Amino acid sequence: MRCNLQRNFHTTVKRDVKGTLIAETFYHEKGRQVIARLIINDKSFEILQAFLEEFPQVDNESVRVLDSLKGIKAYLGSGLSLRKAVDEHGDPLVLELFAETIRGVIQAETFLLKERGYESPTEYSGYWEKMYKGTCRYYSNLERVQQSWDNYSEVGYRDGYLFTRTKNYFLYEEAPDYYLICGGLSDTFHEMNITLKVKNGFIKAAEGIMLRVPDVVCGEATMLLNNIIDMKVNKCSKKQLADLLGKGQGCVHLVDVVFDSINTLAQYIKPND
Repeated sequence: MRCNLQRNFHTTVKRDVKGTLIAETFYHEKGRQVIARLIINDKSFEILQAFLEEFPQVDNESVRVLDSLKGIKAYLGSGLSLRKAVDEHGDPLVLELFAETIRGVIQAETFLLKERGYESPTEYSGYWEKMYKGTCRYYSNLERVQQSWDNYSEVGYRDGYLFTRTKNYFLYEEAPDYYLICGGLSDTFHEMNITLKVKNGFIKAAEGIMLRVPDVVCGEATMLLNNIIDMKVNKCSKKQLADLLGKGQGCVHLVDVVFDSINTLAQYIKPND
């Protein structure tokens, strides 16, 4: 068995000069390094500046300024605006990197309560319980949850780095057209990993474990990995995958890791077809 491809994402959100945040996602794979960088107002979450850095250079430029992203709110509901803003690049990875960066900003909000207008950690936790109710395993089972978000995350003020996240994906070839994919996520609040076995384009085994999550109910979402057994990997959108993995009873982070794992196989197969 040999490792044919490794992909790494690393997201950071940190305080910059007074009133701004720097949010970045670094991406590495064989022969390619890309960095998506946003300068954001820490109160409105409005994007003030956006940069894309890539090696090897594209059109003799290592750093490009993306004025099309200016003014977009780096928050929930920004997907359509973001897609339109980066559409001209014609590279799905560019969209994914800026989307991943915005996800990091949303997570970092936990430590920006004063800037975002919340009076207390309890108020912030209550806001999410109402706004996000029914959208994931945690917020669909609040009556069973043993600790609130503010107790788990130690909501409050942080200097420097507010949020970090690393995602790693490894693709192994066990035999011709038989692959093992290992995917993992570790961030300020979560830690999980999965393994998929794919034979002749179909998922034949799927396992996962959540090592660090807000509550034990979150870990129940891994049982839903059984729903993707025998799924054809090149025939499933992210929305379809989210449906299979439980919709509001699933875990959005688990969906991300599974989808990225499938895309890792697609990245390898496409140039080798």
